Amino acid sequence: MVYLDEVLFTKRTFLNRCYTSRNVHTQVNQNEVMQPYKAVIAAVSAEEGMELFQLQDHPATNKNFPVYIRTLSMMLKHKPFALYLD
Repeated sequence: MVYLDEVLFTKRTFLNRCYTSRNVHTQVNQNEVMQPYKAVIAAVSAEEGMELFQLQDHPATNKNFPVYIRTLSMMLKHKPFALYLD
C-alpha cells in the first residue's frame, strides 16, 4: 500500500495561518511572504517510508500526475501496488 498526498504552499497559506501570543503584534518579513508558489507531492509506504518526493512550481494536473505515477511505478520496480489518495 502506498499513501500519496499533495500539499500546496502559497502566499495566501502564510497569511491565513499566522499565529502569535496574546498581546504580541505579528511581524512579517515581506521577502519571506513574496515567494513563488510551491507544491509538494509525496508517496510513502510502511515498508520503505518515503518512496517518491517531488517539489514543483505548480499543482498536480491531469497532465503531470500520470508522469508522477509512472515514475513511482519505476521506483517500485513495476511491482503491483495499491495507491491510497485522500
